[in-house]
Amino acid sequence: MIDESDFWSQILAHPADLALRLAFADWLEEHDRTDQALFIRWDCERTALLDRFDWGVQHSARVRSLEFHCNELLIRHADAPWANPAPAPGILGQFRSGFLEWVICNLRTFLTQLPALIDRIPLTGVQLTGGVGEFDRLTHDSQFARLAYLNLADLHYGNADLDAILDSPYLASLRTLDLSNTGTHRRELDRIAEDDSLARLRCLILNENQLRADDFWTLAGRSHLSGLRRLYLSGNQLGNAGVEALAGSPLMGRLTHLDLSSNGLSSLAVQWLADSPRIDRLQVLHLADNAIFDTGIIALANSPHLADLRYLNLQDTDVGDAALEAILNSPLAQRLEYLSISTGEISEALVQRIREHFGDGLIVPDAYNG
Repeated sequence: MIDESDFWSQILAHPADLALRLAFADWLEEHDRTDQALFIRWDCERTALLDRFDWGVQHSARVRSLEFHCNELLIRHADAPWANPAPAPGILGQFRSGFLEWVICNLRTFLTQLPALIDRIPLTGVQLTGGVGEFDRLTHDSQFARLAYLNLADLHYGNADLDAILDSPYLASLRTLDLSNTGTHRRELDRIAEDDSLARLRCLILNENQLRADDFWTLAGRSHLSGLRRLYLSGNQLGNAGVEALAGSPLMGRLTHLDLSSNGLSSLAVQWLADSPRIDRLQVLHLADNAIFDTGIIALANSPHLADLRYLNLQDTDVGDAALEAILNSPLAQRLEYLSISTGEISEALVQRIREHFGDGLIVPDAYNG
């Protein structure tokens, strides 16, 4: 007869198997551990929504509700081992699908505690808070092969660190690489794009690197990142020229998720996107904090190439009634599951119509911050 240790052994050995976690939740409920079972189920749903639509749905009604209930259970059971967010000294864990799965710590602590972590949690990712100059100690450790997520945000790595990653023999599992605010520029992008060691990478995060259009040509045009599906470029300086390069590139034809927030774009850039047949795989598009105005969004609403789009972020884009009317009256409105907007430039009557149409799929983050 299967017991708890059997489930743990299987979950540790197969961290990507969601069915195992849900089966364990059923077992917990059968053994009168309902709160832990509920936590796993609710957190599985929360994680699935964030994985599908990324950070953009954090302010959605459903995700906020799930986070509230999950946090309530963690507080109620703060003394229980399953609710402890610190799996080892000096390490903070992040819950994903009901279990601590990602950790935050410096490189030396991570390497020291790695054997214990592997025995305790279904480890798949790490956010490093220090260790520049020593990345080879991690990337040439065979346990690096278990990581699907590597976050180096805010670490200004050097050439040797990048070489250590790209030369690692253990990159087969890596799916997400976060290089936000790391000083990544053209040399590093060219190295990443032209190296076939990251061919299986699915998500590249390059936010807040002051990237310009001419830094971006190799990544957009000659990239070996054949598996890349998600590209996050928020807070750079791509401008319209950067979007023009991307819109006509082979890379664009592979992307399902694209973040162009805060890049100094105008309506012309969005028109180029809307006219490009290469955007036909896009499911998630962030255009927040760009002065796009109505013209660009009307072009997007009328684009024949967005049959797969399910999430659109128009926060702080200076759009008004004309743009939102165009969306409501287009086939796009029937396909979108989530629409994120700022309501400052939109009439109250139209906001009400949008709420009636999208229901909980309408995300207005500023409504939560006031």
